[in-house]
Amino acid sequence: MPSTENTNIEEMELQGFSRSIAELEWLLLILTMLYYVSPGAIIDDQWKIVISMIMFAFFTLAFHYFNFFRKESKWKIAVETWAMLLFISWIIYYTGGVYSPLLNLYLLVIIASALTLGKTTTLLEFALITCLYLFMGYPIYAGDTFSTSNFIQLMVVFAPFLLVGYLTTMLSADVKHGRNLLQLLSETDDLTGMQNRRSLVAALETEMERALRSDKPFTLMQVDADNLKIVND
Repeated sequence: MPSTENTNIEEMELQGFSRSIAELEWLLLILTMLYYVSPGAIIDDQWKIVISMIMFAFFTLAFHYFNFFRKESKWKIAVETWAMLLFISWIIYYTGGVYSPLLNLYLLVIIASALTLGKTTTLLEFALITCLYLFMGYPIYAGDTFSTSNFIQLMVVFAPFLLVGYLTTMLSADVKHGRNLLQLLSETDDLTGMQNRRSLVAALETEMERALRSDKPFTLMQVDADNLKIVND
């Protein structure tokens, strides 16, 4: 049974992740605008770039500042990472395709996903990035898809993405394991391994909230063991 304290910690983590994702989204917009106004920028359709930036800015405002979602959740963060991925792909498509200097913006999505959503979702997003890249590079790779030069070029492009995603996922898993271990130590007695007062209070609060939601009573039973002090000593 998850304790109230555990739930609160997870909610605080999600709130922190949500703020970090918002900063990444604004950073993504700033980098795109800097490239847009830079001299010699290769842009196939300027209006499509401008409209996509405006739409992405409204998307970010809606998710973080219009308060459409009062409670943070992992699916909300997942939607944001997929939106970032699509926006980056759109920008890359109109700024040179596979030769776009903005190709490394995909790293922002991979890092955000690896830190917040885990290995499976990160691998799915990496697979989608690969498919989008091959789609944009189809005129280049179609003639000789399985050549050694094309394979080496793909490895040069995607090896950093895969390496960053793997290392970030492992780091996130280590941090989560450490947090769970610290929480376990804070909620159990070292001598007996049983739950301590902190854990009892959290479980009691959880049951009280459950009783209030279901409008049903619950019972708390207290047992007084004779001569327990002798056992403790």
